[in-house]
Amino acid sequence: MATESPQPPNRMARHIAYEMAMFVYAASLYPQLMAHEDKGIGSLLFEACLIHFRNLLEFFYGKRECSDDVVATDYVSPDVWKASSPDWLREYKERCAKLLAHPTYKRVEHMEAGTMGWHLDAQFNHLQAEWSAFIEALPAERKAWFGAQCPW
Repeated sequence: MATESPQPPNRMARHIAYEMAMFVYAASLYPQLMAHEDKGIGSLLFEACLIHFRNLLEFFYGKRECSDDVVATDYVSPDVWKASSPDWLREYKERCAKLLAHPTYKRVEHMEAGTMGWHLDAQFNHLQAEWSAFIEALPAERKAWFGAQCPW
């Protein structure tokens, strides 16, 4: 059985589908974003991609820390399907927290080490596969909650 959520999970399904759709869309534009003549616009749009990336990491791999957090187990029991935790998860969750969501001194360390850049090809592929597996594992009724928003 899926975990107990504070509201009916069907009400959030379209929002989760939106996160995935926007991540896929933004990630598909990545080469164009980085080649944009106005580097500020390219960076700004790429940060939007990273926000959706971070939200999906929390959805698939996070634990409900606040009562209103939405997690994958709201929709499917971990006995039926559980997200496969990739090797890069801890590093990228920390990067999202330290380089994107909060001003931290880690930014200085990454800048000095030349590691401010993001490489998301493997992460993009992994999240797309994770999404497909998640949707496939859903009971038919719950799958329909996501279907209208996610044609893939």
